[in-house]
Order: sequence, then structure tokens, then C-alpha cells
Amino acid sequence: TLTLAYGYGAPLGSDDSLAARARRSAERALQLDSTASDAWLALAAVQFWFLPIDVDAALAAMRHAITLDPRNAEAQHALGVMLQSLQEDSAAIAAFQRALALEPTRGVTLLDMAEVRYTQRRFAEARLLVDSAIVLDPLQSRPFWLRGALRQTMGDIAGGRTDAETALRQSAPK
Repeated sequence: TLTLAYGYGAPLGSDDSLAARARRSAERALQLDSTASDAWLALAAVQFWFLPIDVDAALAAMRHAITLDPRNAEAQHALGVMLQSLQEDSAAIAAFQRALALEPTRGVTLLDMAEVRYTQRRFAEARLLVDSAIVLDPLQSRPFWLRGALRQTMGDIAGGRTDAETALRQSAPK
């Protein structure tokens, strides 16, 4: 949770204090149960996203989490995000597909997969993934931002603007 809060810019303290709290929490979870897949996922996230970053240790911890529980869709997704950030697109897509096979209604996984396809210039495929994410959760702003960018890229300026306006409305404080 603390790693996600950091990633989304939640005002929960300085990056250093957030990193220390996240690291302590992950280490404590492992002390309590070293066979818990989610504890290894938490450690992997801390190692990957907070300084000092240790990519090899993070990937090893995430793969261990998946070995402990191959049906952990969140771990499969998180591995995909790590691989995506390392620009290992094929491996990221494979991890996202495993997550979706376990939980077909994971809108966030559809979106992350769409982002990979967008960067690969596979716009039609990215659009289908984004549209599916919108069907699953039409109140989120992120899919509208991505679909707006896709539409702009594909020459649909008016559609892109409409999606950007929708994204702004969805993300406005209520």
C-alpha cells in the first residue's frame, strides 16, 4: 500500500520516510510469514521503486512470490509493470496475460497492457484494451486519458478532446 501511495503521489510524508516505512512493513511481513506470496510482492515493490533500487533482487523476490502462489494475479501484474518499466515488452505482456487469465476483470492490467501496445505503435490493439477497461470501470480517469492520447495519435482530434474532458471530470475532487 505504501509503495502504491508513493507511486500515485499520495501526501503521506517524504519519499525517504515512505520508503523506510514500506521497507519495514515488507520485512515485518516476511518475519511473520516467509511463505506469504504477498509479503514477497511487497518486498519486491520496495526494492524496485524505492532508493536504493535493486532490480535483480526485486525481480527475484517477485518471481519467488509467484512461485509461492502462481495464482496471485496481483504478483503477475506487478511483475508485468516491472518488466514494462525495464522495456521488456514481450515479457511484460506475458505477465499481464497471466494476470488476466487469473482475473479477467482486472481493468488496471488491461490499461498497463494497452500502454505497452501504445508504445509499440499497435494502436488498434491498445484501443480495444482501453475500451475494455472503460467498460469494466467507467468512472476511472486513467483509461480516458489513454484513449484520448490514442485518438489524438490516430487523427481523431475531437474524440481525443472529448476523452480528455471526460478524464478531467472523472479526476476532479468530488
